[in-house]
Amino acid sequence: MPNARKRASRATPTTAVSSRALPVDRPVDPITLSVIWGGLISAAAEMGVTLTRTAYSVAVREGSDFSTGVFDAQGRMVAQGDYSPGHLGSMAFAVKRMLQDYPVETLSEGDAIVSNDPGIGSGHLPDVYMVCPVFLDGTLLGFAVNIAHQIDIGGSASGSQTITGIQDNYQEGLRLLPTRIYERGKPVSDVLRIIEANVRVPEVLGDIRAQYTANLTGARRMQDLARMVGADTLREAMNEMIVRSEIQMREAIGRLKPGRYHFEDWMDDSGPGTGPIRACVVLEIGPDGIAIDWTGSDGQREAGMNSYLHRSEEHTSELQSRQYLVCRLLLE
Repeated sequence: MPNARKRASRATPTTAVSSRALPVDRPVDPITLSVIWGGLISAAAEMGVTLTRTAYSVAVREGSDFSTGVFDAQGRMVAQGDYSPGHLGSMAFAVKRMLQDYPVETLSEGDAIVSNDPGIGSGHLPDVYMVCPVFLDGTLLGFAVNIAHQIDIGGSASGSQTITGIQDNYQEGLRLLPTRIYERGKPVSDVLRIIEANVRVPEVLGDIRAQYTANLTGARRMQDLARMVGADTLREAMNEMIVRSEIQMREAIGRLKPGRYHFEDWMDDSGPGTGPIRACVVLEIGPDGIAIDWTGSDGQREAGMNSYLHRSEEHTSELQSRQYLVCRLLLE
């Protein structure tokens, strides 16, 4: 993305792997926890199946360029589908940021909030997040979430992925800050008309509707679990899943050899007549986590290829999402 906005800080290019799980007050018995854990993972997987079968574009239907996730009522990811992993590292942060604009008390059953703002977590403008609250008898259970790559979102060239010949991110396409696109189960036609007027192909609206349908599938599965075990038990199990995941992650990091590890590589250029681009990273493994420092890497380019790097834990970027993915693979 060309010339990232000021809110994308470059002052502190260091990211640590950390977590903030709440202590478990009333542990759920192992069998019930196992059933709930498997049920939530299955819900995320079924969301992906629904999206694949209802999408219009080849990118989603055949390319599987999407991800799905299930979140608790506090906006914390508790389960994810086995789809495009690059989206998932930023999804957990993007949802919390979107809920700042749409607090829980402003949401109703059947609502859907969308955003493709890279300053919030989207990798680029074609990647559109959709967040749907899940209620049962008026009680918020959590959120069903997916992100899908739209084959066009406007901008200077078809496909909305031009690298050269653009000087700012407004030329890349239509940017959607967190916006309510479904309200109480009904599409907000004014928002859809704005999107329709800015994209080149009708499949985009079809894929947005498919995203909503996928989230409805996830919502139904969460509601089924809550009816089976009770809403309180479901919430306690979600929290315990996060606590246990953090414990296992920290134990896995503790088995790595402590130290500082350095690597650098080069991209050929950022377009005709431009020079190579250096990427330099230092990975520091310590007792409290993993720190990743990009100091020494080259700066932004006037091309559609720059990545945000946030200092705030309330935001993330495509680069940071890839970092979480690499750490996950490293620890397997």
